[in-house]
Amino acid sequence: MSDEATIDVRAEASGLVASFTTSGRWADFHGDFSTPMIYAGGTTFLMTMPPVTDPVAATFLWEDGAGGPATHLASQMRVAPRSEAFTR
Repeated sequence: MSDEATIDVRAEASGLVASFTTSGRWADFHGDFSTPMIYAGGTTFLMTMPPVTDPVAATFLWEDGAGGPATHLASQMRVAPRSEAFTR
């Protein structure tokens, strides 16, 4: 995505939730927010990113194709790498 936004995806009882922490220009435009991720098929989920109300696709990717935890999240023509600090 950008150095101005980090995404934490976590499982909750209702399903996956993506929480965005923003800084810089992103913080001015979006601020921090959380959004449910609705399963769309395969490794793709739909989520809503304010101020837009139409859902966008977010697809989990694996850099080496070997499975295990996803290494990247692709959405809106951007790809965010998995953080080294990520824990299950």
